Amino acid sequence: MHSRILIVEDEYNLGATLSERLRAEGYDAHWVRSVQECLALPLTQFDCVVLDISLPDGSGLDIAVQLKAKNIRFLFVSAHASPDDRVKGLALGAEDYVIKPFRFEELLLRLHRKPRFQLAPNIEIDLGRMLIRRDGQEYRLGQKEAAIMRMLIEANGQVVSRDTILDRVWLPEEYPTPRTVDNFIVRLRRILETDPTFPRYLCTVRGLGYQLLRKDFS
Repeated sequence: MHSRILIVEDEYNLGATLSERLRAEGYDAHWVRSVQECLALPLTQFDCVVLDISLPDGSGLDIAVQLKAKNIRFLFVSAHASPDDRVKGLALGAEDYVIKPFRFEELLLRLHRKPRFQLAPNIEIDLGRMLIRRDGQEYRLGQKEAAIMRMLIEANGQVVSRDTILDRVWLPEEYPTPRTVDNFIVRLRRILETDPTFPRYLCTVRGLGYQLLRKDFS
């Protein structure tokens, strides 16, 4: 069964092109051009929603709130390119944020990317649903916890500094400090680690930042 993709895009040429090319890639693509058209659909029938922000009758951010509540995977495609715009979109639960203009191949790679990450045999991080499954139990993540986990996963084992996390996860007017990041790391360790005082997965690199280490279980 092909993945069902909903495109919410008011720009005619882009919407028509995306729907046509996604169908050529084997997706079951459906295209609408407004908030009203989108919310009139049974959204749970779609596997993923590609969502513009500026729409003729409202904002894609309002749609995102409903998608998140229904645990539907979605990503933004928008001309709003500032860091604050990206942070706001990701904080709403978006799996990704693609800035216009973009190459179709870039969007395709992001759609192919799996929102679930197997950290260890007993630990799965589900960014689409903003939760961690450990030993059969589910732990819900807050928006900033999920954003931090995404950054660490995408770093692929490399160290991520506190300053980088602060710049990408918090808005300047929230007045975060490096200690703010440390407190969120402590919360995440309580979920991931058997013994948070001796972490195996979410490790501190003194003077540099944090890294997420995936254990080889092949």
